[in-house]
Amino acid sequence: MTLSPRVMSDTRVAAVLFAVAALVLLFNVAPDVGWFDSGEITASLWSIGVAHPTGFPLYHPPGKSFTLLPLGHVAWRANLLSAVLAALTVAFLFLATLRAGPPRASEPCGAARLAAALGALGVLLPYSFWLHSVTVEVYLPTVSALAIYLWGLVPLLTVPARELARAARRRLPFLAFGFGLGCGAHITFPLVAGALSLPALVRLIARRSSRRVLSRALPGLLLLTLLGGLVIFYLPLAAGRAPLRNWGDPSTLARLFEHLSGARIRQMFATEMSAWDATALLAHGRQYAGQVATQLGLMSLPALVGLLSLARERRALLAAVVLALLADAFFTVKLNPMGIEEFQTSLPTFLILAFVSSIGLVEFVERLRERVRSRPGAAIGGLIAVTALLWLDPVARQPERWVLGRSQAAAKFVRQAMDRAPPGSLLVTSSDNLCAITMHLQGVENHRPDLRLLIKQQLWDPVYLPHISSPAQGAVVPESVVRKQRAHVRAGRHLTFAAQRHLLEAIVRDSLEQGRAVFFEPGDSVLDAPFLDNLEPHLPLWRLHPRPVDLPVPGSADWAVEDELELWLASLGGRSSRAASLEDGQAVLALAHWLRIAASLYLRAGRSEEGAGLLLRASRLAPREPRIINNLAVLSARAGDNETAARLAATAVAVSPGYRHGWMSLGGFRAALGERGASYRAYGRAVALGASESDLQRMARELGRMHAIRAEPGLARLWLDIALALNPGDEEAARLRLELGRADSVSP
Repeated sequence: MTLSPRVMSDTRVAAVLFAVAALVLLFNVAPDVGWFDSGEITASLWSIGVAHPTGFPLYHPPGKSFTLLPLGHVAWRANLLSAVLAALTVAFLFLATLRAGPPRASEPCGAARLAAALGALGVLLPYSFWLHSVTVEVYLPTVSALAIYLWGLVPLLTVPARELARAARRRLPFLAFGFGLGCGAHITFPLVAGALSLPALVRLIARRSSRRVLSRALPGLLLLTLLGGLVIFYLPLAAGRAPLRNWGDPSTLARLFEHLSGARIRQMFATEMSAWDATALLAHGRQYAGQVATQLGLMSLPALVGLLSLARERRALLAAVVLALLADAFFTVKLNPMGIEEFQTSLPTFLILAFVSSIGLVEFVERLRERVRSRPGAAIGGLIAVTALLWLDPVARQPERWVLGRSQAAAKFVRQAMDRAPPGSLLVTSSDNLCAITMHLQGVENHRPDLRLLIKQQLWDPVYLPHISSPAQGAVVPESVVRKQRAHVRAGRHLTFAAQRHLLEAIVRDSLEQGRAVFFEPGDSVLDAPFLDNLEPHLPLWRLHPRPVDLPVPGSADWAVEDELELWLASLGGRSSRAASLEDGQAVLALAHWLRIAASLYLRAGRSEEGAGLLLRASRLAPREPRIINNLAVLSARAGDNETAARLAATAVAVSPGYRHGWMSLGGFRAALGERGASYRAYGRAVALGASESDLQRMARELGRMHAIRAEPGLARLWLDIALALNPGDEEAARLRLELGRADSVSP
């Protein structure tokens, strides 16, 4: 088939756009492994392994190819792939815009092409999109696939009805295969692509000629979709090799289904993902909308113009983009609200809004040309001036984007922690940051191969412990622990925290008996409970001793090594050579997390002044982190200020309505203030979110105390009896119950 001159011209412009975007991103690619999942995904790409659910098989073949490039080191090469995919997104967004308009012209003019090009480049402006364009994550490949799918779909949404049948014959095979292939990316691809496709499907069914084409082609289209979907069988093939990263070992059909459906992720985050709670959904929706609006800035204006243009002349396309935005909002607000604060969501939203903004800029330049027909250059000049103003706003709002290209905070920080450990030490990690980065540094860069790594939150996984018990994986856990876990699985207790704690105690005891040092990342109150008195603080890993130890003064020579202390001081606003690292929002969140954990352990040890100092430092880094706010509330309550405590706890649950501990704290503070209705409502929310037995026992005790203060002895006795039934050893509840009994005996 011979391409028309117009198509050839558009393709050349798209190629230039790809080159420009790739060049800009090349000079800003992160030089090393980043925070959160970056290390795990890089290790999975490099080892042709299996990443966390849903595995992302479409990402791995190109990812492995880039890790083989003879440039830089592995982490930089993987980051480079993100930059290339972002540039590809820009190119296809430009082509999709040209296919969508301009609506009143048979062929776009030079000014319209420039408007479409500038609008497509605008997709790089939101900080979240830029972040994923220069670091490794699973969302950018998904958005690239969506951009290509959108380019193929637009004709079915925009061509005149009489040409729809011919367009369907040409486009449907490509779209069917692309949809199946895209299912090997992130779950947002089938969600958003399916939403985009619905109005096109309605158009095809509504007209007899196109409906006939669709019905005849349907078997072949289904076959093409299944053919593209075969990419998911990368997962069992990769798992069968027992690679470095083999999350969940999807080598059987049952485990493959679990992996693709995200069953284990849903179990781990059941509270955040499963509740249809209107208050929580509204709060997450406001957070999502606020983040999108903040990152878009003035770029939302051409998006609004584009939507109005589509409402007048391209209503099927308008329906498609609105449905796509709703689909991504559903994923963000309902399925992954945890990722909003960490800039891990909303990329499909930014893609769709950039597409609509491009249409809005084309509409603007077309109307400008109509007004200045005698001076065609004025339209181009006006377009450039307006676009520069629109671009300046989001860039000025998020200047930290320029830090990413030189920040090595993640790798350096974790490398220091690993270097401090004696040979053969066991490192017990829990946060995504430490788990992923230590895996990358050891598995990919071969840094400290003598260390044994254990991920705390996967202790319940019946596949994980046998995997790391093998000699090929360093025999991290003894075979006796694997047998104990299998017994828990057979008894149906492998998901309980008590069973996991027993496994962790056995692993740690085995390491200490062998004379190995153990380093611990605290962060889980249940699993960490047996070890808290024996931890010596360092940032971010704490040394575990066989006997209890005294906590040193934070920031002292015993607290942190020199480089850690320098990073610490930078977090407090001091001048430091590493201060630029902490302009990175993800670095700030990581450090705030570790400071909060340190603060909680100092507070637990009765070192209130030092714990409060650490907690205030953490709050300055992450003022909207609900756990930090809740800890400040607990601190206020200890000082006797229950009103401030209740206000802070209310703020914590307003920020994160699914935060069960926040609701428990709020209920306790309201009870201490004697606010019966507010206390019951807060505790009711905690119970609805899945309060544990210890939570219920504490709730019953505090309600009993409140009713005793309110001179309601009947209700006080009822709640205190419930508290003692749940925990007969609760001395405070027993004391309160005894006082009530004495009061009854002296009553007239």
